[in-house]
Amino acid sequence: MKLINLFVIKITVILFLLSILNPCYAQIWTRQKTGLYSDYGVNSLASQGNYIFAGTDGRIYRSSNNGANWFVLNNGIGQVYGYTFFVSGTDLFLGAAVEGLYYSSDYGQSWQQRGITGWIYSIVQAGPNLVIIKDVTYLYYSTNNGLNWINIPGWTGQIAYTFYWSGSLLFIGTLAYGIYASSDYGMTWFPRDNGYPNYVAKTFSFFNGALFVGGSSVFRSFDWGLNWSQCNSGFETNPTPSIECFVSHNGYLFAGTDIRSVYRTSTGSSWAPARTGIEHCGINALLSYNGKLFAGADWNKYGIFVSTNNGDNWTKSGLNPFSVKSFIKKDSILFIGTDSSGMYSSTDGGDYWFPANIDMNNSYILSLIKHGSYIFAGTADSGIYKSTNNGQNWSQINSGLGNLNIKSFFSKDSTTLYTGTNSGIYKTSNTGQNWIYLGLINIPINTITYPNNFIVVGTNNGIQVSTNNGTNWISGILTGTNINSIYIFSDKLFAGSNNGVYISTDNGFTWNQCGLNSYSIKSFSQFADTLVASTSGGVFATSNNGLNWINLGPLQETNPVLVYNGYIYAGGINSVWKRIASTLTGISKISNQTPVKFSLSQNFPNPFNPITKIKFDIPKYGFSTGAFGNDKVVLKVYDILGKEIQTLVNEKLQPGTYEVTFDGSNFSSGVYFYQLSARNYTDTKKLILLK
Repeated sequence: MKLINLFVIKITVILFLLSILNPCYAQIWTRQKTGLYSDYGVNSLASQGNYIFAGTDGRIYRSSNNGANWFVLNNGIGQVYGYTFFVSGTDLFLGAAVEGLYYSSDYGQSWQQRGITGWIYSIVQAGPNLVIIKDVTYLYYSTNNGLNWINIPGWTGQIAYTFYWSGSLLFIGTLAYGIYASSDYGMTWFPRDNGYPNYVAKTFSFFNGALFVGGSSVFRSFDWGLNWSQCNSGFETNPTPSIECFVSHNGYLFAGTDIRSVYRTSTGSSWAPARTGIEHCGINALLSYNGKLFAGADWNKYGIFVSTNNGDNWTKSGLNPFSVKSFIKKDSILFIGTDSSGMYSSTDGGDYWFPANIDMNNSYILSLIKHGSYIFAGTADSGIYKSTNNGQNWSQINSGLGNLNIKSFFSKDSTTLYTGTNSGIYKTSNTGQNWIYLGLINIPINTITYPNNFIVVGTNNGIQVSTNNGTNWISGILTGTNINSIYIFSDKLFAGSNNGVYISTDNGFTWNQCGLNSYSIKSFSQFADTLVASTSGGVFATSNNGLNWINLGPLQETNPVLVYNGYIYAGGINSVWKRIASTLTGISKISNQTPVKFSLSQNFPNPFNPITKIKFDIPKYGFSTGAFGNDKVVLKVYDILGKEIQTLVNEKLQPGTYEVTFDGSNFSSGVYFYQLSARNYTDTKKLILLK
């Protein structure tokens, strides 16, 4: 049964959000999903034009290529439980749990709420009336396409699940009250259930000249509901499945059940399982589209499955769970490489993503780089691909490569490109037409950089340096340390390892740790004078060469990171995270002299637009275990109503004088307050933003 307690849904959504987002940065990061998220139960399916739509436990998805790929379409909705769809020409309606009815006239590109909230169970057009079931016991109708709604007083108030419009009669299925029909577009109702016991009626379909109803069992009627007879031969018992949905496809009627997956019949009299590949799961929705059969699953197997042979076999539709492994920008296009679903590109800053590896034979994209006017993609076992037209087409360029597991790239200049493989390093001077071996055989090259005419590479066992373009290599540097990324920033080298960040001021020959020791560091990028690092615990930033790091969120593992066009992008599990780069809070230690007491200075300038700086002092005696969260220093900004709008500092700091930048670009003019809390000290001051 698909009745879900309203409070359970709300609690589940809240816990989910709390589990993936740092509450300090929830308003800053947005999740740009690329593909159907694997652990969402699919509740509804619909087709409109050249698109398929899926409503899940938290998102609305659309596919434009027969379910091969799915993309989130929640513009105007947010995170909703998509329960049911209704399509009428170019009008698309979505019934959500709790949030109510939504409408789209552009194939789901944008949504608007349509005048009524609550749980919408079913939507139908009956003659001039658009009719809905709301909160299972109420019926409403609209004569103006959902702009206004009127309660139907003729309904008796039974718990109702679903509608079916025959062209002259409107049927409704109920819980334990049988089947009703209306001949006046839902205004009045009468029983239509002779021979149908007080069973649950959840779904209708018309097949082989008969009207079918499913719920606790399957019944059919050859006289539009005047008389019903049971036809459930072939369904398993102990326990008996509940029928959740029907669809007619290629001469068969298919039934999705709550615990026994899918059954089919060609006659309507007897049924047989049709579930190879999706055994032991619940099916909430079925759809016939373009010769394919789609099933929306939850309970044990989440997501969308597709069959091309009338249910004999099923395979996962769209994307499996993946991790974003690499990022690049080329012109105004963003590209990501994943570990199981190939490449995707976005032309609108990451809101929508589309497949970009049609000509590739490998879906594991380890590395990406822009070199000159080309894009190079390194795969797990198919070598290197090159695109001359922004990812529309790709060609393999493996001549000279001794290993086809491509882990890294580095573009030295307009002609020289280096690549690190799972066994050695190579370079090309002719855009990949052939590759020249530079050494380090049997050594995985995770990252490459080129400071001051030295080649510096990171491996699974430390760092190696060449001072003569790869003829000889110096090893023994950071031996035993797995180096994932090396980045040139502020005339220094930063290395990301499995146990924090290292810094070198002598081209990679000697290194010192500089923070984030409890994290695995995956990659670096930069914004102005700020270094950004993606880690196993989210994204961190430093504006003082690693002396202090600020946790920017989100509180989950991120792999590649890219700063582009005013935004920070971070690749995670089955998603891309995005936030405005101008919201970075640069914290700098401006004095090593130890203050004698806590102090919070007035921000300067004040009033300001949009940048101001805040100084504060941290004394030595403040750092033994104490009252403020292991002696963390917390600096927050509040609006005039006392609502927290941004956390500037939330970490343990060494004694000294610090300066923090607050950027008010995203806030309106007005009076704000900032408060410093540390151990038993609290101070609050006023700042004024004037735009």
